[in-house]
Parts: sequence; C-alpha cells; structure tokens
Amino acid sequence: MPPFPRPTAMSSRFPPGVSDVLASEARLGDYGESGPCEARNRAVLAASTPWIFLIDADAEPAPDCLERLLEAAEAHPSAAVISPRVLLAKDPGRIQYDGGSCHFLGEMCFDNARRPLSSAVAPSLRPVVAATTALLIHRERALGAGLFDPELVFFREDLEFCLRLGALGFPVVHCPEAVVYHRPAPKEARGPLHRRRVFFQTRNRWWTILKLFEWRTVALTLPAQLAYEALNLAFALREREAAQYAASWLSLVANLPGLLRSRRAVQRRRKAADRHLLGAPELTWRMEALRAPLAPMVQRATNALCRGWWRAVAPLLSR
Repeated sequence: MPPFPRPTAMSSRFPPGVSDVLASEARLGDYGESGPCEARNRAVLAASTPWIFLIDADAEPAPDCLERLLEAAEAHPSAAVISPRVLLAKDPGRIQYDGGSCHFLGEMCFDNARRPLSSAVAPSLRPVVAATTALLIHRERALGAGLFDPELVFFREDLEFCLRLGALGFPVVHCPEAVVYHRPAPKEARGPLHRRRVFFQTRNRWWTILKLFEWRTVALTLPAQLAYEALNLAFALREREAAQYAASWLSLVANLPGLLRSRRAVQRRRKAADRHLLGAPELTWRMEALRAPLAPMVQRATNALCRGWWRAVAPLLSR
C-alpha cells in the first residue's frame, strides 16, 4: 500500500497512543470514502502472514486478546474467521456483542447483545456471523471467498462476508475469552458515510439477500421480507430520510446486473444450504428505532411472527 503523510487529525481519530504507533511503524493508505471494505481488502492483500488481525480504529484489544485468538485458531484449523467478545469501553461490565446468527430477514442478531457480563449466557462458539469491530481472519480462505464485497461500502459488510464464508464451507469460530473494548464515536462525530446510514442499510440488506440466499429461500420468505421492509420505510419517513431510502432502491436496481453476476459466482461454489445458515432469532433494534411510539410492542410482534413464519417455511428449504 502506498504511504501517505500523517493526517493532522490523527490524534483525535484514534485512541491514545495508537496515533504514535501508526505514525512511526505503520503503512497508511488514504482511500477517501471508498469505505472499510476497500481498506480491509487492501490490508489483506498487502499482508503475508497466514492469519491477519483486523481491528477498527475505535476498538482496543485486551492485552491477551491476540494470544487467545491464536489459540482458538490453532484449536480450529479449518476456521476462516475467529471473533472476540466485544465489550463497551465506557461500561466494561457490559457486553456489546458476541458472535451471532443471521436472521432470514437479512439481519445480524448477536448473542448477549447489550447484556451485563454478570447475566451473560454461554454464546455460540460456532456462530454464523461476527462483527468486523475486530476479527482474526485466515488470509488464504478469505482470498478464496473473495474478501469483503466493495460494493457494500459500509454497513452489513460483516454479515455478507461471514454468511458468504459459511455458504462456501468456511466456518466462523467465536472466542469469548478474547476481549476487545469498543468505543463508538458519538453520533455528531461520525463521518459522512454514517450520515447515509438509511441508504446503506436498506440497499445492503437486499444486496445480501439477493446475492447469497437461495432462490427458494427468497420466494418462501418474501411476504415476511416485504412486511419488514414496510417497517424500514416507516422508520426512514420518521427520520425524514425518504430521499436516502428512495436512492437505495434506485442504486440496487441500477447495479442489478453486477449483483446477479456476483450471485452466480457464489451459488456455483455453494456447499451449505440456507436452512443451516439462517434462522429467526430475536431481532435487535437500534435505540433510535425503539424510541418510536409503540416500537417495543411492534418489536415483540415482529419477532413472534418471524418465529412462526420460519417454523412454517424452514422444512421446505433446500437441504
């Protein structure tokens, strides 16, 4: 990766001490607003080690985190991804998330989301998905799966990457003994990509569904997908983001030929069926959505209806 001069804002963009390490030892690359997918892909291509530790700038690993992750990698030699437990840096007694499941609606559902450590349940050690806050990834297996999809740019790229790995037969392993502390930036300090959240969340959800789900799964879950999309539209209207919502659909349609080419490339190599990768776990809604009138009641009803729908259609999916 070509280096570029140290940014003047580096000290405010990274945790204390990290900026000095970056300035003295790291190769830096400025890729504008191409998003984290492009940055991670370039890092993987530039690396030469079998395992690569990817971590976001707003996260900090515990002193023994990498050691625990490498132990898990040694214990699971077929794994493509090893994920740590993520705690909130401002409240280290609370889990932000462990690994998780993929809902048939195209959402990530994390184990122990926002749960105190004292009441945490044992998370799945073989989750389907994991957040890209911090991941140890196997370089050759990630390359073989096609790395992160740069078309997604931002949001849900971790879901698409892990679900694609699973479909191709490369497992994700979770290591709760490895801990990372996450310090999310306040809303007002987030970059321009965050301000297009509605656009990316809407487009990328459907991108993932149309690229990775089997057509039978798409057909059998379509009524539920459309009902859920109506909720997303209502949220976009409430947040006065109708323009972003409309733009997301225009972008999806405009890029449909490329999406279908990507779909064919994945489906030709598929080894695991959707029935083994998808489910109907509890949906975790963002705090902004939960502040809407009647939102908790709508959330409970949505989860109950999804569980019933999945029980009805799961036996009909490909084996």
